[in-house]
Amino acid sequence: MTASISPTVAAVLEALATFQYLTPPQLLRLGVTTNEAHLYAALRRIASAGRKGNLAARLDFGAVPGLGRLAGLYHLTKAGAEVVAEMRRCEVEAVPFPRTSRKFHNDYRHRVACVDFHISLARWAAEAPASVDFFTAYFGRHSGQRSPPTHLALPEGGAINPDAVFQFTLAGDPPRPCLCLLEVNLTHDTKRTAEQIGG
Repeated sequence: MTASISPTVAAVLEALATFQYLTPPQLLRLGVTTNEAHLYAALRRIASAGRKGNLAARLDFGAVPGLGRLAGLYHLTKAGAEVVAEMRRCEVEAVPFPRTSRKFHNDYRHRVACVDFHISLARWAAEAPASVDFFTAYFGRHSGQRSPPTHLALPEGGAINPDAVFQFTLAGDPPRPCLCLLEVNLTHDTKRTAEQIGG
């Protein structure tokens, strides 16, 4: 299967496996291609509406008053995850993808902002130099768990649910790993953010 896909499609699939949800502008920012028309052609090939066996799915959120039409969000399907597993030579279980394809109107801007941060982190790490050891977002795959995958129980009781838990390691001798939590706030309500972080 991998022999029949173009380099652009392969780059898109790899990006979706890493970031899970991506808009076309985010894919361009990641450099999967420099040609916007080329990107949309690739997306049509892997996420055509009504076609079985698509490698990706597109979520359309329509228009919002004051913001205009929101960019569609793409994610891997099981078939797409299988192709990525073949490219990476790993088991498909190691490739994250949404088990259901459903819209999340109330979470759109927050989720896109979280992915924007992940992209910025990856780009910074490439220049630092540093490595992003892992990045687990609240919307990541979690099999049947009621709590998000970022749920952290506190030793003194209670818990916090950050938007992401990630670690990067700065190059050096010795290397310096840094474990971090991310909380994305799209409002000016800093009190609510502090309460979320503090449990």
